[in-house]
Amino acid sequence: MRFVARLYSIWLNRYVDLPASASADFRGRHVPIKGTCNGTSFRGTLVPRGGGHFRLGLNAAVRKAAGGVDSGDEVVITLSRTTPHPVGTVPPDLVAALAARRGARLAFEAWAPGKRRHILLWLNAAKHPETRAKRVVIILERLGFEPSIRSLKLS
Repeated sequence: MRFVARLYSIWLNRYVDLPASASADFRGRHVPIKGTCNGTSFRGTLVPRGGGHFRLGLNAAVRKAAGGVDSGDEVVITLSRTTPHPVGTVPPDLVAALAARRGARLAFEAWAPGKRRHILLWLNAAKHPETRAKRVVIILERLGFEPSIRSLKLS
């Protein structure tokens, strides 16, 4: 699939909207894709923008390699569906915390793959058990649960 689109900004992020004809070819909530922007290869995820349409975020590295394009510029995009991006293994302490709360694991799995990957990197970057336990609490809170840090064992 190939199309021309204009880049636009939502706060610090840059996006292109897929044309209706292109959106019709993709189904799902977060669709893993590979593609090119002005000939520069990338991997990404299509996200819904409403009404059965999708948008695609283009990071700074891709935009720079694609000729330094930014908001307002037109770009040539090619896309194809690919295998899901690897998220990583959920560590045992987070698995236990999610299992202890009904629906928490499903809520975690409902997050976009990129968000889950980012959260796991952040959790695994903690150097001290106390910091890690606090981060597990924050993850549960972001999922809509009200954990108590005292209920989580420090490993």
